[in-house]
This record gives sequence, C-alpha cells and structure tokens, in this order.
Amino acid sequence: MADKPKSKVTSDDPTAAFMKAMASFQPQGFGSNPWMGTEMLETMGEIGSELFQFLADRIKEDVKTQQEILSCKEPAKLQEIQTGFMKKAIEQYTAETGKIVKMSNERIAAMMGGKSE
Repeated sequence: MADKPKSKVTSDDPTAAFMKAMASFQPQGFGSNPWMGTEMLETMGEIGSELFQFLADRIKEDVKTQQEILSCKEPAKLQEIQTGFMKKAIEQYTAETGKIVKMSNERIAAMMGGKSE
C-alpha cells in the first residue's frame, strides 16, 4: 500500500486549505492581512459569546412557552400564547441581528484604523 504524499493539501486538512486560500489573497492585492490577528480572534470570541447567550435566552423562552401551551385549556388562550411567542421571537431576533451587525461594524472599523458610524 502506497503512502500518501504529505505535502498535498486535501479536503481532509481544513487548516492547510484555509492557510493556502489566505496566502492566495496576497498576490491579488489584499496585502498580508495584518488586521486579521488578535483583534479578529477577540471579535469572533465576543460575537460567539453574544450569540450563545442569545440562544440560551431563546431556549428559556421556548421552554416557558411550551409549559404555557401544555397547561392551556382554551383555544383562544392558545392562540394568544402562540401569537405572543412569535411576536417576541421576531422582536428578539431583529434586535439581536442589529446588535451583532453593530458589534461587527465597530470592531472591523477599529481593526482597519477607521471610526465606526
């Protein structure tokens, strides 16, 4: 059985594939991407933490609503619970999307040396 060549980048090595793709940006005029360092990783961590907290809060809302639905005895009350759930979910997802976009814009502007709007 022949050994695979170790220098070949395959889909089995996503890190090497990513590094090769990033290196290919440099000759295309993107430079060395110096801004994609510690600040980028911190930004990704902050946004990740924000999203996980949001998801935890949404799961709590889901469980609360399920409990209300299971204890509901009247069709009108069920409709009220479902409508309230959807309204609140839409509001929360909209607010969270705005928050993530704002966080991203501010951090990208800071990393690029500009000012956020």
